[in-house]
Amino acid sequence: AEVRDRTPGVRVSENECTIGSLSGVLYLPFATYGSIYFTPGFNNTGIPNFSESSFADSEIDANGDGIRDVDFQNYNLNGAEPNTVFQNGSKLINVMAFGEYTLPGEANITPFFEMNYTRSRVRTDNNATSQIFATVPATNQFNPCNSLAPGGVDCRLAQNVTFGTELSIGLDLPVVPVFAVEGDRNNFDVTQEQYRGVLGVRGDLPFIGSGWDFEVSGVYSKAIGKSTRLGIREDKLAFALGIDPTADFNDDGVFDNNGDGIADDYNPNLDQLGGIFGGPVLAAPCSAAGLRNPRAAMADLTQGCVPVNLFARSLLGAPVGNFATQAERDYLFGVRSFDTSYEQLMITGFAGGSLLTLPAGDVTLGVGAEYRKDKINSTPNVVASNGLFFENFSDRGAVGSKGVKEVFGELNLPLKANEFLVRELTLNLSGRLTDEQFYGTAGTYAIKGVWRPADPLSLKFTYGTSFRAPNLRENFLAGQTSFQILFDPCAVTDASIASGAYRAADDNREATTLQNCIREGRDPTRVGFDPLLGNAIQISSAKVTTGGSLDLKAETSRAITAGFAFEKTFGGGFDFSLGASYYDFKVKGGIVEPDSQSILIDCYTRQDGQRSQFCDRITPSSSQSNRFLVTDVSAGFINLNGESARGIDIN
Repeated sequence: AEVRDRTPGVRVSENECTIGSLSGVLYLPFATYGSIYFTPGFNNTGIPNFSESSFADSEIDANGDGIRDVDFQNYNLNGAEPNTVFQNGSKLINVMAFGEYTLPGEANITPFFEMNYTRSRVRTDNNATSQIFATVPATNQFNPCNSLAPGGVDCRLAQNVTFGTELSIGLDLPVVPVFAVEGDRNNFDVTQEQYRGVLGVRGDLPFIGSGWDFEVSGVYSKAIGKSTRLGIREDKLAFALGIDPTADFNDDGVFDNNGDGIADDYNPNLDQLGGIFGGPVLAAPCSAAGLRNPRAAMADLTQGCVPVNLFARSLLGAPVGNFATQAERDYLFGVRSFDTSYEQLMITGFAGGSLLTLPAGDVTLGVGAEYRKDKINSTPNVVASNGLFFENFSDRGAVGSKGVKEVFGELNLPLKANEFLVRELTLNLSGRLTDEQFYGTAGTYAIKGVWRPADPLSLKFTYGTSFRAPNLRENFLAGQTSFQILFDPCAVTDASIASGAYRAADDNREATTLQNCIREGRDPTRVGFDPLLGNAIQISSAKVTTGGSLDLKAETSRAITAGFAFEKTFGGGFDFSLGASYYDFKVKGGIVEPDSQSILIDCYTRQDGQRSQFCDRITPSSSQSNRFLVTDVSAGFINLNGESARGIDIN
């Protein structure tokens, strides 16, 4: 379809496919263009092979064919991959066997077993198309804005000549090409297996009394998961472009705690990796001599490294492209793999029956014991543990085990029945004693009562407590790291900047927010503000770390409920029911995994004058180069002081 655009006489030859993410785009920092587009063999910017779509709100038709020089559909990733998989294929195998046999005799002793094996495999290619934003240093040999490189030009001078918009010249520019590569992070292969076996015996206990029975069983289960994914390693891409991926990007003096050769604060946003602000640029692509961390060889950075041309026609000439040489692809592509096994052994025994008979009915008792052992071993390879794929999080797995022993019992007492105003009066008492390997011994109990003064009406009451120790993930998760865009409440707002300076009178933030920032040692008149540029930013790409801890406390609670239910059939097809219940729940030490943005909000914007416990989980930058914005947030599991909820339900 030809769509008439805003400039008279210039058409845009595009179809109706929605414009999504784009590829084949070049961003130019410190230049008025912003973004230009790959047009091989032609340009309207003075930069070989790159053109602008519009200037001063007018479409550009430099070749005079009546059609805008840039057709966004040529760069549209939406629908660009013809082999996109919408429904993942899977294979499932499930084998199960079970049986039981009752031995002769009045005890009805019945051994039983269950066996189950399940295997599932899900594999897909071309599941989605992912962009890459890669900063190319000004000195890179393929950079079209490197005037010393073959075919390179002074891009600011070219812009000045073409549009008359730049006053300063003579500065080579780092640039950011945006592209997509065949087979990059759009595939996965996941295999899951589970083994489960149950062996037990049940029967009657006539020597105790009528109606008594028992069961003893053991259950063993093991789940195994393996996953792999192919993609471009960001650390190798940086190294092949001439950027040092082993440097300390947060300037905190710590960059390799685990000794793997890759910076712990390695940021997947390549714009922070060099060139633009004089960052850690190597003397040349693949130059190991310039690495700040010589242990980087452990990460295979140097082996097979070749300079990578991110401006090749094969890469930018189609929405989904490929590298110009097989050597580039062989070096950059890696495998992210993760192997996880989870084992559980559980032995349970219980017995129950009637203790005695009262006028209102049988008094019944149930008792039992249980032993459970859980074990997790989740192991990533170095690509997964360090998040080395472009814009992929790091996950260092989880390793640990714990055991739990429990005894429990329940007693049901029918106190009265079939009397005036007491059709039923029942009391139920239950309790459990738990011995957790890391959290000691704790008891919980529940009291439940039912009074039915008349058949249509019943009144109920419950009071109970609970105890929950952290699970394996909450205790043993070794650490996951990602980079998230966060809003910093301490950052200077745009509204408070006038003529390139901060004006307190125009600051519309709450006074309590400013006070909270000052209390935490942050100046709310400086954070995010650059006095040289006279502007401010309020967001940053912060490293967010999550993980488990044995320092967590067990979670406890108590619950109260009380209510009634009335049900009556009046005949003639008319039924009536009315119920109401009051509930009051309180949880102490609830285990949560807080959201990183919520951590900042709770620390800096709360208005009750109390210091949030989340404030200790925030690390702001100490340098003007990062504008003093938040750079690190610990979002691992934490115990809340308390939670409560109460209300009334009416039905």
